[in-house]
Amino acid sequence: MLRQGKTSTLEAEVWYFPGEGEDADSPYLEGPISSKAQTLKAKYFFRPTELHGQKAWKAVIPEPCLWSIQNPAIYALNGHAPLIGLRDLRVRGESFYQEDRRWVVRAARGSYRNDKELIANAITPIHRRGDLAYIDSGNIAGLPLIVWPDGYPQIEIERLSRSAAVLMLVLPSDSSLEIIAEAHSHLLLGAEISPGKPTPDWAKFAVVSEDLIHANWQPERRLPVVVTRQLDAGVLSGEEVRAHCDKFQASLKNGAEFAGLWLMWEPS
Repeated sequence: MLRQGKTSTLEAEVWYFPGEGEDADSPYLEGPISSKAQTLKAKYFFRPTELHGQKAWKAVIPEPCLWSIQNPAIYALNGHAPLIGLRDLRVRGESFYQEDRRWVVRAARGSYRNDKELIANAITPIHRRGDLAYIDSGNIAGLPLIVWPDGYPQIEIERLSRSAAVLMLVLPSDSSLEIIAEAHSHLLLGAEISPGKPTPDWAKFAVVSEDLIHANWQPERRLPVVVTRQLDAGVLSGEEVRAHCDKFQASLKNGAEFAGLWLMWEPS
C-alpha cells in the first residue's frame, strides 16, 4: 500500500507498506506519468524505516509534480501499479488552501454525464456513492470529486483515500472513530452537521445547510464551514450551476467568509 506523507511544492514523502505477496526488494517510485502532459520520468528509491512502530519504506520526491485537473500526474510503484497522485490540499484557519492559494470550493451534484462540464466551470462534482472504477479512471484523467457516502463499509473509505481524485470525504458527525481511522491523513474529512449536534474533533471542516446558517449556527471552534443549498443541479448546464453558486454566495451574510458553497439535490 502507498500512502502520501508530508507534501508541498518543494518536497513530498511517500510511504510504502508492503502487503502480502508484494515485493519489498529495492522498491522505487517511477514518475511522474500524466495523461495530459509530456513528462520526464525518474526513479525515487524507498529506504527502510519505521512509522508508528510499524516497518515501512519511505521515498522522498524533491519538487514533486502535483496532481491537478490540468496535469493529473501520478507515480507508479516499481513502474507498475499501485499508483499514487500527490496533492497539496490543506486547511488553514477557516479556509481551504490548494498549493498555498486560498480555494473557495464551489461544488454541485455530479454524474457520469455532467462531471466534465461542471469541472470546466470550476465546479467540483459531488457523488453520493463513489464508483471505485470511475474514481480510478478519474485519477488518471484528472477528474476531481467530493464523495459524500452513505453507509460505506470501512474498506471502501480506505480505498477511496488512495485516489488523488477524491479531494474530500463527508461523513455523518456521529461516525465512529474506527471508521474515521480508515481514511488516510491527507484526505480532508468533513462532518455533516445536524441541528443541535456538535462538530466532532476529527472533522477538518463542517458542512451545514443554509437553514442552519440563517438560524445563527456557529462552529464551536475555528475551521472551514461549507454551506449547502437544496437545488437539483443535475438539470442545469455547467454555466448555470456556476451562476447559482455565485448567487448563493451573494445571498449569504458575509458570504465571502465561507469556505465552500455546495448545491445539493432535493431530498427524497
